[in-house]
Amino acid sequence: MLTVLIVEDEPDVRSVAETALGVAGYRTFAARDAEEAMAVLRDHPEIDLLFTDIRMAGPASGLSLARAARQMRPDLKVLYATNRPDELLRLEGPLDPTQILRKPYQPTELQRAVGGCCRSRHRPRRSGAAPLQQAPVPRLFVAIDLPGELKARLSALRTAALPARWVEPERLHLTLCFIGEVDDSGAQAIDAALRCIDASGFSLTLDGIGHFHRQTLWAGVESCPPLISLQEKIEDAIRRAGLPVETRRYVPHVKLARLRWSARRPLRAFLNEHALFAAEPFDVAQFSLYDSRLSKEGAVHRLRAAYALRPVQQGAADARANAGDR
Repeated sequence: MLTVLIVEDEPDVRSVAETALGVAGYRTFAARDAEEAMAVLRDHPEIDLLFTDIRMAGPASGLSLARAARQMRPDLKVLYATNRPDELLRLEGPLDPTQILRKPYQPTELQRAVGGCCRSRHRPRRSGAAPLQQAPVPRLFVAIDLPGELKARLSALRTAALPARWVEPERLHLTLCFIGEVDDSGAQAIDAALRCIDASGFSLTLDGIGHFHRQTLWAGVESCPPLISLQEKIEDAIRRAGLPVETRRYVPHVKLARLRWSARRPLRAFLNEHALFAAEPFDVAQFSLYDSRLSKEGAVHRLRAAYALRPVQQGAADARANAGDR
């Protein structure tokens, strides 16, 4: 019996894939993002095929996942799901046709694609062979770093009673915009566009604990119009640089953990215990551009550039003046 790891961040799509492959006689594991997938691969060396979506929420794409997975498992076969095969070929280079499944797909199409991929003669590149792409393309995002004392307080929420993969303290941040995989020329255009942003600093307060679909645990953000204004300016700048941005409504939050499947019951108790969580406000004096690369140990974030905002005092004065004008 062949074993398939399904990596898909949309619950409904993931469920359809699990059902379709289960009916076809495959043993399946499922993961919601790249980091969870790497953990499953480490625990289950019997997995024969990685079936992954290319575009996923989070710091690593399906391409980054496949590269990291093959470093750990050179014999692993990969099937990519994408609605942009042209983009996949541009980023990854020539691929066997059996490695690509166009989205949206029907269950029978998935069954045929997995069967074809498993029967095909294509083999992953050996670890000693020259890769098609010499250096993985990093995934970029814009974020606000948090003060050390706030990171320590958020990390103090960690508990073994809640099955989850917690974000390490040094990686805690408030995301402003996910950009995705970008080559050097695109990164330079983004950097130039972000440097043109003119915005005031502001005070920010984390308030409340919640979750997205019992998958992601987060700390919320108290209503802050200057934050929303800055986020909109960043999205506009990235569009001007010629890159697309996410169409989903921006919901400011700090990701604390990726919840495991068994977390449903203890999650309720955890939320009740921390329902009144509120942190001290802190001043935001800059925002930053980061890149993210997936390794065997998980995603590694690297600061690429920081962009100063006008002093907080001036921002507060502007806010009061605007309020008076109203």
